[in-house]
Amino acid sequence: MNFVENKATIIQKDLKKKNITSVDTLFEEIKKGDLFRKASLNMQQLFLEFLREELSKNSGNLPMLSTSEVVGKYLANKYSVLKQEELHIISVNNRYKPTADFLINIGKKNASQVDIGEVIKKTVLSNASGVFLAHNHPSGDLTPSHADMEVCNLLISIFDKINVTFLDNLIIGEGEYFSFREKGLFIADEN
Repeated sequence: MNFVENKATIIQKDLKKKNITSVDTLFEEIKKGDLFRKASLNMQQLFLEFLREELSKNSGNLPMLSTSEVVGKYLANKYSVLKQEELHIISVNNRYKPTADFLINIGKKNASQVDIGEVIKKTVLSNASGVFLAHNHPSGDLTPSHADMEVCNLLISIFDKINVTFLDNLIIGEGEYFSFREKGLFIADEN
């Protein structure tokens, strides 16, 4: 048995012991944090490598994120259950296929800070053609704050300078979404 086969076997046995039978359940376990807290550094690296390989194999099954409505509905299903604000950058390639969903920050029940440098770094590292900024409002109130508007306008300007299309800023809550682009709050449309 070679090294790659051995790694896969180790991961599969460990995941089976933990009743993790799909990539989705693995994601859920990683999100909870228990899986990583209890695993050794080597095992954590194996889990991440396994995830990358599985995602790469299944990338053809990912939705094409070409409109705010498609992205909003996709994210509303994915992020509505979160109890704290989370800020994500969803990177897409030039065919609008997701290349990454980066968690930028976990905030409090009603606030999350934006690390602009981290947003730019993750965008560049994912070789994105376009990005969506998304965060949830656990309260269910989809009204954008003043800070939401400021961040959106700042990122439009920055992404324009690095030739990445800032596609939309979305707020998610209780199975619904608010799209800055759909509501005419996206100043990029004026350029």
